[in-house]
Amino acid sequence: RDPITVSAWWPFDNADITQMPAVKVAEDQSQLADFQNSDFISAENQTVKFDDPTLEFTHRTARVAIDLKPGTGFTSVAGATVSLVSLSADNGNPTAIKTYNASGNTYEAL
Repeated sequence: RDPITVSAWWPFDNADITQMPAVKVAEDQSQLADFQNSDFISAENQTVKFDDPTLEFTHRTARVAIDLKPGTGFTSVAGATVSLVSLSADNGNPTAIKTYNASGNTYEAL
């Protein structure tokens, strides 16, 4: 069996599964599901062999991690809300993103 060249991506658009959708992340990623659903991955134009049907996926989004630390006048950062602002609105993306509190004082966004 001959090797074939394939492309794959997630998520996909049921309306047109033949086209990779534009990356559009959630404005509010403070809930785990919304954070996870903002992750887009793809494997483009890769050759797959019958005896080795593997693809190497890469992330199409950047992951930003912010570690907060108490400073002058603050003994704790518990309950903080962290947002990324002044972002590009390309492809209908939000200009601000509310981050996900991954653990402790760590906040993340895609």
